[in-house]
Amino acid sequence: MSSWVLLAALGAVAAIDSAAFFQGMLHQPLVICTILGSALGLPMEGAYFGALLQLLWLKRLPVGVSIYPDIGPVAVGAAGGALIAFESNLMDMGIAGIAVLLTTIIFVRLGGRLMVLQREAQGGFIPRVEKAIEAGRPGRIRLMLLEGIAMSATRGVIMSVAAAGFLLLLLTGLSALPLENVIQPYALLAGVLGLGVGSVLELFDRRELLPWVAVGVVVGVITMVVI
Repeated sequence: MSSWVLLAALGAVAAIDSAAFFQGMLHQPLVICTILGSALGLPMEGAYFGALLQLLWLKRLPVGVSIYPDIGPVAVGAAGGALIAFESNLMDMGIAGIAVLLTTIIFVRLGGRLMVLQREAQGGFIPRVEKAIEAGRPGRIRLMLLEGIAMSATRGVIMSVAAAGFLLLLLTGLSALPLENVIQPYALLAGVLGLGVGSVLELFDRRELLPWVAVGVVVGVITMVVI
């Protein structure tokens, strides 16, 4: 199975799990990215990107009627694109991590909007189902559920492949810049720790401290790079 086919398949699984069926939390970045990395022979790299993205959404769970960001498929696409780049020796871990973060932040909003459009489209099924029930054809309900699962899978494929393609283009552009001596792995580590602290503070509703965390991360990264 090619890397792109695997990426698209897991993107579909993540989308179905997050909004259509089962919700076993397979779509969470740490889980789905580790699975993807293991399938591609890069389990540690997959887990690394998954942990990086998981820090951004510690408190966002697909419950209730809230608009849930399309985390799973986008995480698969961003991490999958980075893993494909590693297979081609296109970029080092530090710069790839930054590209994964940027890609995910951009595409998760697009995916959330696409999910809203999907829900609106599924709302149009309701009149047809009511007519089918009145006509004595309750099997139409099962068909509606299958249609919803198929729409979620399609959304997952689109978002994962699009995010992976964007990330590879972004890495191609970054590879032309002299960044190797500026962005070091330990600088990225400072950013990751800062994201983790910020997510925990948000989890416990201490949002007033988040700007100070951001300032501390920036100062820490600059200090590490200079040293």
